[in-house]
Amino acid sequence: MSRVNFPSTRLSATTQGPFNEILSDSAPIRPPRAPLGRVFRDDKTELPGTCSLLLDRAGVNFSLYCHLKPETAESTLQLQIDELRVFEGSIEWKTHRHDRPTDLGDRLKKRGFVPDTPPLVLCLDLDVLPPSLASPPSADIRRLVDPAELNKVVAVEEQVWASDFNWLPERFSLGLRRPGYLEIYLAYVDGMPASVGWTHVQEGSEFASLWRGSTLPALRGIGLCTAILAERVQAARVHGRRYTPVDAEPASHRILVRHGFEELTTTTTFTWEPEAS
Repeated sequence: MSRVNFPSTRLSATTQGPFNEILSDSAPIRPPRAPLGRVFRDDKTELPGTCSLLLDRAGVNFSLYCHLKPETAESTLQLQIDELRVFEGSIEWKTHRHDRPTDLGDRLKKRGFVPDTPPLVLCLDLDVLPPSLASPPSADIRRLVDPAELNKVVAVEEQVWASDFNWLPERFSLGLRRPGYLEIYLAYVDGMPASVGWTHVQEGSEFASLWRGSTLPALRGIGLCTAILAERVQAARVHGRRYTPVDAEPASHRILVRHGFEELTTTTTFTWEPEAS
């Protein structure tokens, strides 16, 4: 496989959605856009020197961008955590290998945050879309547009992950009401939902981030995950996007690499629960 020359692996995330924006090495770090959240600055200068905070009213409060100066990191981190604790529920702080300060993870652990296993962030350059993803999907793929049908997504996710997804309809209903923001695709077998994946499309950006790709255990190995992947990257091209980043769990890493995705960075989600305080 030939190496795709992305502009850089220096990334920043935005509060418009969970996207990693690839910036050129010479470009300034751009502040997160914040219609859904707030931006904290640890001084009065231009970036770097910010944390971004996304308050998800559907039940999860999280931060997904951090570029702080070491001398002011402690006070700014505490300010943001205090703001998050005002809201009910857990806090998620999504860190990336390129975040600053470099010891951000240790600082969060000292405050009671627990890390998960860090997945790789992979990305596909749609200007060099491989033939395996350029052909029409072979499976029965349908886009979900009616929030009343989100129970189908819940049914697949709960069978795959053996956990509660009752939060999903409320949060995804909000996403579906934002024009051009969230696209959900289901693969059907014998008229029943068998696999699901969705895309967050970043307005005014070259990015559309891919999420999930969950397939019922009994129906794996017949191409459903690849079919949903192909449907989503082709849709991203139609929207004029160039890059499709994805947080790749071990189970999907091999599939994504086979279809041309390449590593950009790693990401770790730190979670704080109220009872841990």
